[in-house]
Amino acid sequence: MLRLIHTTDLTFEEFEKLSAPSYAIVSHRWGHDEVSYQDFLDGRKREGYGWTKIVKACEIARAQDLTWLWIDTCCIDKKSSAELTESINSMYRWYYHCHDCLTLLPDVDLTDADPGFSEQFRQSSWFTRGWTLQELLAPRRLLFFNKHFQHVGDKYHRLQDIVAATGIDKYYLLGMSNVREASVAERMKWASLRESTRTEDEAYCLLGLFDVNMPLLYGEGSKAFLRLQLEIIRKTDDESIFTWWQDPAQSGSWQGLLAPSPRAFTMPKNENVKVLKVQSRHPYSMTHKGLRLKTSVPRSLEVPLRSSVTILLPLNCERVSRSTDHKTTRQQIALRINVKATGQSDMPIYEGSHFRARTRGEKIILADGQVFDKSSAYSCFYTIGMRNKDTPMQPLTIYFKQDGV
Repeated sequence: MLRLIHTTDLTFEEFEKLSAPSYAIVSHRWGHDEVSYQDFLDGRKREGYGWTKIVKACEIARAQDLTWLWIDTCCIDKKSSAELTESINSMYRWYYHCHDCLTLLPDVDLTDADPGFSEQFRQSSWFTRGWTLQELLAPRRLLFFNKHFQHVGDKYHRLQDIVAATGIDKYYLLGMSNVREASVAERMKWASLRESTRTEDEAYCLLGLFDVNMPLLYGEGSKAFLRLQLEIIRKTDDESIFTWWQDPAQSGSWQGLLAPSPRAFTMPKNENVKVLKVQSRHPYSMTHKGLRLKTSVPRSLEVPLRSSVTILLPLNCERVSRSTDHKTTRQQIALRINVKATGQSDMPIYEGSHFRARTRGEKIILADGQVFDKSSAYSCFYTIGMRNKDTPMQPLTIYFKQDGV
């Protein structure tokens, strides 16, 4: 159900999603005097900037011959947990299907003809918020308005500024490439420097970007991001989800292959992670013993009970970096894993832990010629030995204990 505001009468009407008329949608940062659904019905808060936003957005929509408008402040009854869950799980689609997305920038007071506008535009806090990421990427027609509700450009005319502010490739911004075809790590990178008021929203604001649905449980804290990653691995075999890195001084004793937050996917603007299809892999899944990952190791490998070995697990993804002289470097990413045998001698259980501490000065060259640089930001490269294509292999199932689950 989509609740829209009539841009002339300023009244609500509800539509089934498939029968909704053309509408404008508002993207903005929340302030302290926003008008809620109940405020709108009761005629309260008609003096503040929150009400002004609604009125001005309706005027702009009418000028575009649009009769209907959606804004998240008052078009969702947030006292209804069912409606809030449905709305957040539907929001990416609502932004995608809108006719115009009206983006309000109250911290930009210049016009696009004024000196210094480009710098002020790039520094807008709108580019730093978690929820506005999908509001930037989903709409096909996105219009920007300054503090005085003056039109200051659209996504196409301000493209260079947006790329500079976000680090997102122009092909995704313009819809020439499907954002859901970017690797999981690349999409997480877009979110890594953005902030959300509530911890749970770090995950909830990304549901549409990863095309997953899940119930909202405000109060669960950082577990929301773990649940998001579990939903992602149920939908895709994209192993870039394991390529996060975080300084142990920041992450403490965090265990597991899944990241503690989107910030763990931060990487330089000239660097991205792309998907490769090199290794065939069994599906991985979460069990009561932890995240289960099946791989193959040399048949000569033995892990005595209560002992451990370290293996190198090449992933189906690569780090792609571009230098200032436009040279591109590609490196396949691998995980450096410590495997320990526990349980009984006739039925051992192999528990894995992922090394994430930085190491320096050593490169390992595998038999196929791919180079793993230990000084890489992923810092997970160590091996039990050279792997030759003729080496007999045996299956190995590893369980990774996962914090936060």
